[in-house]
Amino acid sequence: MKIRTSQRNDKPVWELDTGLVDEKRRYFFINPEKAAQIKLAAIESDFEAAGRRWTRSTASLKTCVIRSLDEIAERVLPLGQVWDGCQSSSKTAGPGVGKELGEAVEEVCESKRAANRRPLY
Repeated sequence: MKIRTSQRNDKPVWELDTGLVDEKRRYFFINPEKAAQIKLAAIESDFEAAGRRWTRSTASLKTCVIRSLDEIAERVLPLGQVWDGCQSSSKTAGPGVGKELGEAVEEVCESKRAANRRPLY
């Protein structure tokens, strides 16, 4: 990651080069230099935090994450779309949705009686 001066619309700006993100070089154009330095420090802090979390993770978790990301990439799905799908499906099948256990048991018993099953069954 680097900060350097650059020209944007014929005006001098500070260019913050964060390197490759999603296989594309990512730039921020910021004025003044102090703001660019603050942004750089924040980005570096985020990278360091992510690195610390990754290195503290277990090998099995890392393997699971990499395998999951590979499967998502094979299907050419955006990660955000996959996460949105998980969230929406958990809302429809999560707590508070469906029946109480007592209701479900009563329905099963009723359907067995309607099918002429013995009470012991």
